[in-house]
Order: sequence, then C-alpha cells, then structure tokens
Amino acid sequence: MSTIRIETHIDSETLCLPQLKSMVGKDVEFVVKEKSIPVISPGSSAGQVIESDFLELDDYDFDAYRAARECEIRQIDGKSA
Repeated sequence: MSTIRIETHIDSETLCLPQLKSMVGKDVEFVVKEKSIPVISPGSSAGQVIESDFLELDDYDFDAYRAARECEIRQIDGKSA
C-alpha cells in the first residue's frame, strides 16, 4: 500500500493535487484533519524538535510540494480554474 502525505492550506473547494497522479484509477481513502500550529517561543526546545523532524524527512517529495504550491498560487491569481 502506498501512502502520500500532503500538507497544504485549503482555500477553495476545488483542489489541485499533482501528488496524487500516481493514484489515479485506484481505490483510495482520503482523511482530512485540521493541522494544529505549534507555538514556538524563542529559546524553547520546540524549534529544535521541528529541526530534528525536518532532518528526518527522507521520503518527502519536495518537487510535488512545489508543484502543488504553484498550482495553488495560479488558482489564487485566477490564472487557472
């Protein structure tokens, strides 16, 4: 079973998710939950935790994230429907 994690800001009912291209035609399950935003205070260890989590990303698809962001920006600018 393949899993794709997409973190994005939803600002439209119509979503452009190029990360899901490999799943077209397959049975999938969507789970959407609101992401809580941690409060990071200067001098707290939260920044170190986030940095260590970031360094552990070994299978994160940065190109897919960038493509999704570009698609969202085009939608916001009204260049794509």
